[in-house]
Amino acid sequence: MTTVERVKMVLKEQGIPVSKMEKDLGFSNGYIGQLKKGTIRDDRLMAIADYLGVSFKFLSTGESHLAKDLFRSRGKIAIQIPHDEKLERELQEIDDLYEELQILRDNPDTRTVLNGMKGMTPEQIQAMGAFIASLKGNQNAD
Repeated sequence: MTTVERVKMVLKEQGIPVSKMEKDLGFSNGYIGQLKKGTIRDDRLMAIADYLGVSFKFLSTGESHLAKDLFRSRGKIAIQIPHDEKLERELQEIDDLYEELQILRDNPDTRTVLNGMKGMTPEQIQAMGAFIASLKGNQNAD
């Protein structure tokens, strides 16, 4: 599925005509339909993601920040979950943790450090944190 197809899918799920979104975002009439390669410029895709209440990542890759894409959607699910500032903060924390977990998953050195920390006492983990902070401090001094 292309980026354009995902945008159209979300629009359909939310009952928003493509032409309305194009007008609301200041795009030319028929802009989405004219995209032959199925891709959208990043700046415009960010605007569309904000407009639809879904993540840029979901629209661009199909991968989902599940909490954000489900709970912030203006579609059927959003009707069941009223806007709540506390919920918004918690969803943002979930998104931030998700990003951090992806970094951890994708970096073998980080996994090695985490595996080495298994079984450590809280004091040892605190000392490890202080050690890492001191390394970062030395790095910034260069």
